[in-house]
Amino acid sequence: MRPLSPSRGQMRLLASRLILTQNDFAVSMNGTLRNLR
Repeated sequence: MRPLSPSRGQMRLLASRLILTQNDFAVSMNGTLRNLR
């Protein structure tokens, strides 16, 4: 009996997705800043 495992997996997926979106946002911001210079 482990009711926490699926929710923990979902939380890990959400965290990884958030980190990926943040990385993409940072990369796009860097590209726009370089283009502006």
